[in-house]
Amino acid sequence: MARITGKRGELYLPTGKGNSLSNQALTVSASKEIQGTTYTNRFYGTSSRSAWNKSETITARLQGIVGEITISPGTANDTIDVTAGSYHKDTSGVQTSTAGTGVSVTRDADGAQWNMVTIDTGSGTVKVTAGLATASVTAYNDTWAASGGPAYIGTDEILVGVVRLTPGSAAVVTSAEIFYTLVDGTTLAQERSDIPTFSILPMEGGVLLTEALLACKTAGARRTVYADYYDQYPLLAKVGDVEGWTLTGTSDTVELEALGDFAPEKDLSGAVSWSGTFTRFYVADERVWVNAMQRRTAGIIRLKPDSNNSTVYYEGAVIFSDWGTGAALGDGTKENVSFEGDGNLEFRGF
Repeated sequence: MARITGKRGELYLPTGKGNSLSNQALTVSASKEIQGTTYTNRFYGTSSRSAWNKSETITARLQGIVGEITISPGTANDTIDVTAGSYHKDTSGVQTSTAGTGVSVTRDADGAQWNMVTIDTGSGTVKVTAGLATASVTAYNDTWAASGGPAYIGTDEILVGVVRLTPGSAAVVTSAEIFYTLVDGTTLAQERSDIPTFSILPMEGGVLLTEALLACKTAGARRTVYADYYDQYPLLAKVGDVEGWTLTGTSDTVELEALGDFAPEKDLSGAVSWSGTFTRFYVADERVWVNAMQRRTAGIIRLKPDSNNSTVYYEGAVIFSDWGTGAALGDGTKENVSFEGDGNLEFRGF
C-alpha cells in the first residue's frame, strides 16, 4: 500500500449533539467521488461542509408519490381521469392529492403530442402540460422540450405519468395511449418517493441515490431531496495537535519524500478504506476532550501536508482504534495513536 505522510495536524471533536435542522432541501452534486467511485447527479448534500450526528435520528425523503395514483381514459374526447392519492412534498408528512375527472389533454392535428400529467405539490391538484408538436414529427421521442418529445414540468410539480396522443381529430383517449415510462420503455415516467432507494452518509453530510433522478423539470432540473438531521460540523472544537502522521489507503497514492515540509501530490479520497497513525498527539483542552469522548469516539482530523500553510489540509472523520502508549491523557500527550476512516478523506483548500 502507498502512504501519505506529514508533520502537522489537528483533531476536532463536536461539543454537542449538533444544530437541529428540519426539512432542509439538499443540493445535487453533478459529480461526487465517494470511496473510490464517481457518482454523477446521485449525491445530495448541503452547500457547505456538514457532518450529521449518527446517534440522533436522521430522516431523508424524496419528493414523490406514495402508494398509487393512476390515469385512465375519460368519457369525453381528449380527457382523462386521475385518481386521488398521496405524496411527499418534503419531510413534513404525507400530503393528499385530489382526484381529477374529465381533465383535458391536448391532441395535435398533424404531429405527435405528449401530455405530462402532474400533481401540484402546493395544492394537490392535477395539472397537464402539453409538449411541443409539429406536423413534420409524427413519431414520439425522449428528447425533452423537442417536437414529439416530453415537456418539462414545473419545479413544484410531481410527475404522475404521460399521455401520448397520435395526430388527428378529437377522440376518446385509449388505455394504450397512457404510459408510466418514457419511449425507451424502461425509464420511469412517474416520480415516486420510494424509487430510487438511497443511503444516508452521515460523515459526508448527504444522501447517495442508487440512480439519478429524472431531469424532467424546468431547464432539466430534478426533484428535491429533503432531510432532517443534527449538524455537528459547526460545533467542532479543537482538542489537540498532531506531530507526525501517516495515512494508508487501498487506492493508488503517491508517497511523498521526507524532505522538510510536504506538498500534496494526489488525493486519498479514492481509497476504498483508509487508516492512519499519529506519532504524537497533544491534548489542547482536556475538559473539552473528556466531555466529548464521554458521548462519542468519532472525531474530525485535519492533516496538513505543508505545515506552513494552514488553509490546505486533508479532512476526514475517524474512529480511534488505539490510543497508543506513553503519558496519560491528563499529562497532555500520547504516542502512536491509531485511527480508522469513517467516510471519505477529502482535500480542503487545494
